[in-house]
Amino acid sequence: MEQKRINPSDVFFIKLGQGAKYFEECISKNIVKLGHEDIDHILCENGDWDKVAEIYRSQKINKRTVTKYVNELKHFYGADDKTLWIVLEKYKLWWCFAEKLVFPDSNRTKFKHVIGSWSSSDICGNELNWDKLSGKITKTASSPGATIVSYGKDERNYIVDRINHIERQEIEETKKCLEKILKNTAIMITHLDPKDFEMLIDLVFARSGLTRISAAGGTQKDFDIIAVFTLTNERYVAQIKCGRSNKEQFMEYKERFRRMDDGKGNTRFYYVVQSPDSELLNLSEEEKGNMKLLSNKDIAKLSFKYGLVGWIMDKTAL
Repeated sequence: MEQKRINPSDVFFIKLGQGAKYFEECISKNIVKLGHEDIDHILCENGDWDKVAEIYRSQKINKRTVTKYVNELKHFYGADDKTLWIVLEKYKLWWCFAEKLVFPDSNRTKFKHVIGSWSSSDICGNELNWDKLSGKITKTASSPGATIVSYGKDERNYIVDRINHIERQEIEETKKCLEKILKNTAIMITHLDPKDFEMLIDLVFARSGLTRISAAGGTQKDFDIIAVFTLTNERYVAQIKCGRSNKEQFMEYKERFRRMDDGKGNTRFYYVVQSPDSELLNLSEEEKGNMKLLSNKDIAKLSFKYGLVGWIMDKTAL
């Protein structure tokens, strides 16, 4: 269920302790925690920042670091309940809003109560995985001295748009173009000559990192390709059906592959179809069992991923 869009007054990255040591506690208790145990909560609550700076200077800390520490405390105590807090941990972006009021903990750390709960998804429920975020956001987490960081305007807008699931216009337009490319590629695949279709599947397997240990096509009774992923020693066995294919044929090869399965779970079986009928496309996962169906639409996506659309165009051009 889609949530209401957020509109924060500010956006801060927070480390949640050295090495994110407070992360698990914060997520489970729905709090935002800051260290600075050397500084009394009352000093910060009263805004006595000169005294805070004096305490840090007495510890022989350089001027630049003192300023950074004082600013972190100012940010934490001054942030209102419209401030967006983000954490980059466990390969995800976590976010929340928290109450303005700060409480001291028994170990002299400081914390705020989260409004609602921490989330690692956008408002549409999509996970905010680290590997899909801009480097200008994730680099903050690896900064050695970063405890609380205020993002610039561009970074703030990027984070808010990602959480609100708002895509930039050029991305929306590119997705629409990609949909057309994949649709037309799937159609072109149905026009490939049988030998060219077998060659395409061979190329897809090879470019995905598999090492073929049998020839494509030929006279093998139960399979057309056997390939190995050398890193894990997994076997990939594929039956390639040129032209039309239906559920009955699928089930026949499912039984053949069942007899080939050694039961150790290190073999993956694929039924690759150039033009599947509607009944075959609508097979349930239970009916497919341990056999993966690759339709022309699936092959179109793989062909795009591995740079083979141009090859398909050349083979089908009039």
